[in-house]
Amino acid sequence: MDDVPAIRATLEALYAWVSGPAGRRDPEALERLFVREGRLVPTRPATGGCSFEAHTPEAFAAEVNEALAAQPFYETQEETRVAVFGNLAHAWSQYATRTEPAAAPVSRGVNSVQLLKVDGAWKVLSIAWDEERPDNPLPRPYPP
Repeated sequence: MDDVPAIRATLEALYAWVSGPAGRRDPEALERLFVREGRLVPTRPATGGCSFEAHTPEAFAAEVNEALAAQPFYETQEETRVAVFGNLAHAWSQYATRTEPAAAPVSRGVNSVQLLKVDGAWKVLSIAWDEERPDNPLPRPYPP
């Protein structure tokens, strides 16, 4: 059975959750996309590597909902590569963020998403991401 369409649907639901006009997002909708132990891990540059903070979906939703309540935010998948082995999957998903759907990107980066097949459904175990910056350009062509 080809699981890639179901995995891509889970990724699309992640992007749909965060994207939209100014307003709070439904924390429970985000939690349903994750396994119980799931984590969201934004990274930031730091000397010798990166700094990060791992969030539960509930904590992440609470944190970003403050900003999303006041401003629109749209994140779209630009290119994605999915690999599957049994009940494990990994997706490298290049993204772009915008203030309006047709606006020029404000930022770009890559989401690294690990998924597990649980009770027949693909759920997110973790998502970590890093943004493009002068010392960290997106690879071309993408995915490498």
